[in-house]
Parts: sequence; C-alpha cells; structure tokens
Amino acid sequence: MKLSKLHLLFLVFTSLFLLNSTCEKPTEKEECDNTKWEEPIDQILYLYISVPKVFCDAHNTNLSWNADQMAFSGTIQKFYCGDIASGSFSMNDAFIPKSMTDAELGKVSVGQAYQFKFENDNDYLRLTGTLTAYFPNDIIWKTKDFSGKIYHKDLKYDIYSTEHYFVYSIPSSVIWEAVE
Repeated sequence: MKLSKLHLLFLVFTSLFLLNSTCEKPTEKEECDNTKWEEPIDQILYLYISVPKVFCDAHNTNLSWNADQMAFSGTIQKFYCGDIASGSFSMNDAFIPKSMTDAELGKVSVGQAYQFKFENDNDYLRLTGTLTAYFPNDIIWKTKDFSGKIYHKDLKYDIYSTEHYFVYSIPSSVIWEAVE
C-alpha cells in the first residue's frame, strides 16, 4: 500500500516536471524569429501630436489651448525586436494654439517625414517629448517628459494625402510645471 502511494506520488511529480519543461516561454530570440516578416518595410511616416485641453496651473487660469505660443521638443527613436536601439531624430516645433481650431490642435504636425525600417511585429518607435506653453506676462509652463511606443500596426493611412501617419495623444494627466 505504501509502495503504491509512493509510486503515485512519483508519477504526479514526474508529470508536473514534464509539463513545466514543455510549457516554457520562448526566448527573446525565438520570439523575434517567430514574429519576423518575410519582407521588411521601409516606411515613410509623419508624426502628429494631439494637445490636451487642460489647465497648466492649479488656479485654472492658464488653459493650454489659450497659450500665445506652444513649443514641442522631442525625439523619435527606432527599436528593433528585443529592444535593440537604432537611429533617432530630434525635433523642435512651435505653434500658436489660440489661433487654431479644436480639430487642428487634435493633430499638430511635429518633425518631418521620417523613414524607418520595420521587419518584425515587435519593432517599434519611441516618441519622447515635452510641451512648453507661453502665456502673457512672461508666464511659462512646461510638461514633464512623456513618451509612447508606436508599432507598425498603429500607423494610419490617409488616402487623401497618401501618407502613413501616427497621432500621439498627449495624456491629459501630463504634469505641468511653472518655469521660472
């Protein structure tokens, strides 16, 4: 009787061991090999930001969309599958929010046309930036850094301008700090 219990216990542990060893997650290299495309795409794309309509200050006096001028400063960098960093570009753009419509502030062009090679489902671009808002009386507010990943599947295509693009919606929860 004791022998059969030991035998049963041995079988249970052996089964668990075999199940555990056959259900291992693929390594990073295997994951990249499994998601690699047959043909890479050299994608030309345009970047836009959507400016949040928020108050920069706690007193609700400086609405971001009423700024005399706003400046976006950021970078776009390519990462291959496995988080292998590649080339990056810097961008600095300025615009006048109070003279723009809501729709225009929802899609503000930043940078230029960029070309990146995508060859895997897990390749991505990282957009990182800040906004600086300039108000009358030399009042300046600047956001903390924000960033987001952009995968090839996230790109949109505009049939009228025949361009691939991505609109990064800056979170409304982004933190603004007064610039002295």
